[in-house]
Amino acid sequence: MTIALLIKLTCPYCDDEECFKKIQNIQRHCQREHSILLPSRSRGDQPPKDSTKYTETLHKKYPSIPVKLTCPCCCDLFVNKSALKTHVDEQHNVFQQNLETRTSDWNIHGVNVVEKFHNFRAHCVQNNSKYVNIDEFFNQILAISSILVLQQRNDYQSIPSEYFSSSLLKEMYRQLLRELNARKVMNAETSTRIKDTLLAYRNDEIDGLKTRHDLISLAEKSTDPERNVVLAVESLIPAMTDVDLRTISENHLAASYVHPVMQSLFSMACNNRVSHCSNTLPEVDDTTGKRPDHIVDVYERYQYAYPSCFGEIKIEKANDTLKVLDFYRLAIFGRNAIESHNLSGIICFQTIGSLVTFYYMLPRADFFIFLEVASIKIPLVKRDIVSIITHLDDMLSLVCLHELVENTNQLASSYPLILPYVYVQNERKSLPKKRKPSLTSISSSSKH
Repeated sequence: MTIALLIKLTCPYCDDEECFKKIQNIQRHCQREHSILLPSRSRGDQPPKDSTKYTETLHKKYPSIPVKLTCPCCCDLFVNKSALKTHVDEQHNVFQQNLETRTSDWNIHGVNVVEKFHNFRAHCVQNNSKYVNIDEFFNQILAISSILVLQQRNDYQSIPSEYFSSSLLKEMYRQLLRELNARKVMNAETSTRIKDTLLAYRNDEIDGLKTRHDLISLAEKSTDPERNVVLAVESLIPAMTDVDLRTISENHLAASYVHPVMQSLFSMACNNRVSHCSNTLPEVDDTTGKRPDHIVDVYERYQYAYPSCFGEIKIEKANDTLKVLDFYRLAIFGRNAIESHNLSGIICFQTIGSLVTFYYMLPRADFFIFLEVASIKIPLVKRDIVSIITHLDDMLSLVCLHELVENTNQLASSYPLILPYVYVQNERKSLPKKRKPSLTSISSSSKH
């Protein structure tokens, strides 16, 4: 191939023309040295076919071939650094723009929550170079992508109190749960029947086949959404064994425990929903390049319409930072789906060992709330099977919450860009060894 152009990767803001090997390296450099966040290139932005990357060796070998500077965010080319910098500032320095607060009527005890969030996000954007460690600053990193995390535990103090105090976070959490009507209670008779059946099974009074038969019979007599809960309990019986189970793999955890429960809760009663283990990129995701471990797809008129649930799965001994990265990806998967399909909200879950923590993401004003709603500990062996009884109300609540996910058929609002994944791929643990990230599912599953 004839080379007609040498393309140089360089920082728009440095006086020198240091050459970078990858565009991602320029992005990280701009954050670290200049506190500037740049959006990633779209997959369609490709350099001219007759060009190649600049190297000193090639330049000395072919001094007559022109050299141009490429924009790190698109495929535009420039002859000098000044023109490149002007272009980047005007076209791509979008995270520094539009930080002003918009008006909103979401007030709690006289506090404008939207204004609080905008101030917090502006602080995170302007000080982004301080917030590079995902395990320590996941709240700040998600805020840059206009996502606010609300957890059941609200006294971690990981968000500066001048933006959100613990009491304000608690009241926001309670208000949203009330609005969603997210707390349901199982019929007492149904709960008792499930408990009696599981006790008989655990005590070897009936075998697994009889247990499944009795639970399916109970499901036949029940109505939706309680039927889904009964079937979710029944789905665990085939995996129950009376052994000292050795450490299980992620695939074992997903296939034998997590997938059967999610399928029963979110898709068993509906012919137009497909709950499946996934190893494919979400249709709408162009930011992380990662695949969720579990997806529930909704079909309309026999064709795929939108996702209603995403899930990530890790064994308990996995690195804490990798667990937080999973949590971050879930939030991004959820936001992308809501934006692309105009959804009212979406369910997400994170499994760490046998503990599954569920979240509901919903748009609010011009940002997104990632709301923790319930945690369920899945029994892995027969002797623990009765413990699932304590989670029946939460399981019913999740089924009802999942029913709220729908396409609103409204024009999508305009939201700030999502932070490119290149800025959060730091898998190095930054916290002291004995300190855990302030994420409920990790804090409660890890040994202190």
